[in-house]
Amino acid sequence: MKLNKSFWSLSFLLLCCGVTAAQAARLHLAVASNFLSTAEKLAEEFTQLTGEELLISSASTGLLYAQINQGAPFDAMLSADTATPQKLLASGLASELFIYTRGQLVLIVNQGNEQPCQSVLTSPRLKFLAIANPMVAPYGLAAQQYLQSIGWWQTHQSQLVMGENVAQAMQMTASENATAGLVAA
Repeated sequence: MKLNKSFWSLSFLLLCCGVTAAQAARLHLAVASNFLSTAEKLAEEFTQLTGEELLISSASTGLLYAQINQGAPFDAMLSADTATPQKLLASGLASELFIYTRGQLVLIVNQGNEQPCQSVLTSPRLKFLAIANPMVAPYGLAAQQYLQSIGWWQTHQSQLVMGENVAQAMQMTASENATAGLVAA
């Protein structure tokens, strides 16, 4: 079930860091976990076209932010929100920001669950709902805000399971350790 609005603008951020000529053939890219598989495909094409190697590190946006603040040597970041890159710009750790796509939060349900998606959150058959950690993952924050807006968050905490990032929340659902998950489309 698609929720009726996009919650996040996914942002591309050029980071300020001194890249030497020796490092120029190897670029370091920080990628929010929801965009990892796409980034890996693009990296292959990038290397074929430019001859430059693209090294990818993936984690939640909040964890990548912390790594950059601690001096991680990333040349660019693909974030799952715009707020995090704006903080990096404001602190002088980045030089440019632009939106590369818009994300959407969706509810996914295990195969074999024959309930309509709309009724999953209110069903007694819902054992666990997986989301990314709202403290470090923009899609986790979007899930929390959505669940609060419908009153679910306040009354169903015992059914909530959190992954470190949106990819882990999706894995919990795909592996049937959670009945459903609120994840990136």
